[in-house]
Amino acid sequence: MLEPERSTYRWRSLIAAGLSLALAVSATGCTSRPDPKAISSALTIKAVKAVKRDDMQTALKLLHEAIYLNRDNNVARLARANILLLHQEYEKALADYDRVLQVHKRSIPAYYGRGICHYSLRDYRRARDDFDRVIELNPEYAEAYLGRAKTYERLGMKDLAERDMRRYRRLRTD
Repeated sequence: MLEPERSTYRWRSLIAAGLSLALAVSATGCTSRPDPKAISSALTIKAVKAVKRDDMQTALKLLHEAIYLNRDNNVARLARANILLLHQEYEKALADYDRVLQVHKRSIPAYYGRGICHYSLRDYRRARDDFDRVIELNPEYAEAYLGRAKTYERLGMKDLAERDMRRYRRLRTD
């Protein structure tokens, strides 16, 4: 089984990239009525801090609340999907990845995470499609070759699996 490795996920940096935007939104000043988007951004920031402390349960709760307040907070949605993936809640993670990809059609972390979910659910053809998309978007993304190699192996395509494993090893040593 393809196991998600924390080191292969770049979602922590994705959250951090959204951090300055979230800070800007929440620093817009005090109003008579709290802005749900600003609160959602602030909760996402707190979730980032929880992830850095490796407190995934707290991060997950904060991200749920952030998404409840702002359904368009795709930074929070992607982070939640990755945590759900780590907790092997593949169906729930798939729903979040799908939602992110509706808006961000070139999201490599979303395609990669969704590929792992499909693989883990033994939907190898969809997993292959997602890993193909990651490789199309970024041919240097080593872990996508590993995921696709394992998927090809499950599909009985040994030659293609070996080819992708060689490519994965070559990229990892560079």
